[in-house]
Amino acid sequence: MKKRRLIKWTSVILFAPYLFACSPSTQEQMQAGDALRAGIGVLALKKQAFTDSTPLVLFKDRALQDTLLVCSLDSIAQSYPFLLYPQDSIAYWKCLGWNRHHYVVSLNHDEWNQKAYIALDTARFRFIPWKDLLNNAGQVERLSFEKNPVRVSPKDAAMTAVWDSPQYKRFRVKEVYKQWLRVGDEQKDGWIRWVYHDTLYIKVADTLWHTLKGMVLPPDPTTDPLIHRLNAAEKEIQK
Repeated sequence: MKKRRLIKWTSVILFAPYLFACSPSTQEQMQAGDALRAGIGVLALKKQAFTDSTPLVLFKDRALQDTLLVCSLDSIAQSYPFLLYPQDSIAYWKCLGWNRHHYVVSLNHDEWNQKAYIALDTARFRFIPWKDLLNNAGQVERLSFEKNPVRVSPKDAAMTAVWDSPQYKRFRVKEVYKQWLRVGDEQKDGWIRWVYHDTLYIKVADTLWHTLKGMVLPPDPTTDPLIHRLNAAEKEIQK
C-alpha cells in the first residue's frame, strides 16, 4: 500500500511543472518581448512647432529642475519618440500622464522603465487620449489571436465568437468601450481588447498617424481654461 502511494505522489511531482507550464500567467504574458506600452494616449508635437527654433527640453523630475536632454528639432530623434517622421512634421511620444505643469512621456528605447517630463505647452504640443485615437482609427490590427480572441461581449469570461479564426488580423472599429473595441462588419461583430494592464493588444494603421492632425478631434483636455487660470494665479503668487 505504501509503495502504491509513493508511486502516485512521485507521478504528481514529476508532472506538476508541465501542468503549470501549460497555463502561462497573465504576468508572464504581459512581460512578452513584443509587449507595447499603452500609457493614456499620445503627445503630438504640433506642425507649427517644427518651424520654430525653440529647443525641446526633457526633464528627469516632475519639478522640471533636473534636465535630462536638450535637443533641437534637427536632433529630435535623441528624445526617442514613439513615432517620428520629421519630413512630414510628425513626432509622437507615448503619454503616461499629465497635470497642469507637465506631461509625462515614455522614451521609446526603453518605454517600460524610462520616462521623462516635458513642461506643459499647449502652443507646441497636443495630447490625444487613446479613446479619441481609436474612434478615428478606422481599422486596427490584432497582435495575438491566442491572447485576444473575439468575444461576444466585452468580458474576459464571455464566449469567443464562432466566426473568429487566426486569419482575422485586421478589424474595423465600431465602438470604443473602456478597454474593449467592438469590431467587425455588417454581417458579424464582436469584442477584442485594445489594452490590458497598460499593454497594447492592438496596433493602429500607420496611415492614421499621418492623417490624425488633419482630423476634427475632441478638445485637448490639457487646454482647459481652468488649468491655465490656476497656473497664472500661481505665477502671480510667486512674484
